[in-house]
Amino acid sequence: MKTLSSLLLIGFAVVLLAPRMAPAASAAEDKATYCGSGFTQYLVPDDVAGCSLSEACRLHDICYGRCDKDGDLYGSAYCAQSEKSEARNMSKQQCDARLQADIAAQNGNSRLCRAVGGVYRVFVKHLGQGPFNGREALDIYLKVMQSAPSAADADARLEAIHQLQKQGLTDAKEIRYDAERIVIPLNRPLESPLTNGSDTLVLPRNLDRERLRQLDQRLIRQ
Repeated sequence: MKTLSSLLLIGFAVVLLAPRMAPAASAAEDKATYCGSGFTQYLVPDDVAGCSLSEACRLHDICYGRCDKDGDLYGSAYCAQSEKSEARNMSKQQCDARLQADIAAQNGNSRLCRAVGGVYRVFVKHLGQGPFNGREALDIYLKVMQSAPSAADADARLEAIHQLQKQGLTDAKEIRYDAERIVIPLNRPLESPLTNGSDTLVLPRNLDRERLRQLDQRLIRQ
């Protein structure tokens, strides 16, 4: 749990440095994107393992939606920048850091809820990019997060899983994890140093980020 504690401290540091957002009530507060009930509960449920996510996710949605038509910065020079600009990417990172901190704070800073907050901080950006499979697959994300030696390593592993799903090569619900490796069944054989042409991808626990980046590039080309 040392890694998770470090992540939490990093999250709070980013939050403290970030400008506070106006929490004024608006239609943006009711908009379901990454959080809430109904359809979106299969992306981010209101509750995981007894940890409430709903309020933290509501605030995260407001944070992400500041440039939307009903957002508090709509029409500003900041919102005129590309969504891929450095300033807007930094703002999203600050939103994600606040999500982790808020989940922890709103659940009494319990060890389990700090872990859940760490998972969502790392992979919430991927939820907006592709077919993560929601609450049924949450356990594997928790295990990936908890086993990674750093936030960057956790992010690299989740990005690799995201790329596999994006290419239709795997289903996150089929992924298996043990103390030494992540075993990912593939829908077809994949040519990669990590598969040797088989239909199973094995990510060793100590796999470095550079090899994961090489895997990502192979997936993009296939």
